[in-house]
Amino acid sequence: MLGTSYYATRLSSLNYFGKGKEEPTPSDKTKASTVAGGVAGTFGGMLRGPRNVIPAALVFSLLGAGGQAIANWRAVRAANAAPKPESTFWSRWNPIKQLSDQDYVNLLEEKLLRVEVDIALIDDRIKELRESESKSREKKEDSELTEGNPGSSSRA
Repeated sequence: MLGTSYYATRLSSLNYFGKGKEEPTPSDKTKASTVAGGVAGTFGGMLRGPRNVIPAALVFSLLGAGGQAIANWRAVRAANAAPKPESTFWSRWNPIKQLSDQDYVNLLEEKLLRVEVDIALIDDRIKELRESESKSREKKEDSELTEGNPGSSSRA
């Protein structure tokens, strides 16, 4: 109930304070959040009893205004001083870095080159194994021929 009343009141207040503006100003946002906090506080106070309506409305109004003021301050700070990822304190321990399209293409080309080199090495190894296998077959066939031929014995 509190969240819905806050959100609905804030949206309608932004429309009222914005009055045709495309983007509401930080001042308009703060006013809308203050009013919405007051309405949500009023509903919350009614749930707890009639004595709590005014104090709850005041507290929630202050919370809404304070929260929006902090949000506005952070938005201005982020827009004015966006730090570069390399200049932040944690960036040297962060394993993830942002790559440009060209850097990504270069990285993929390097990986493709490594794979091609590995394939070439494997092909060379296969060729060597086939040659050694064929040589061992020839030796085996030669030894079988010499053992099976009685005329070529060592007695001669």
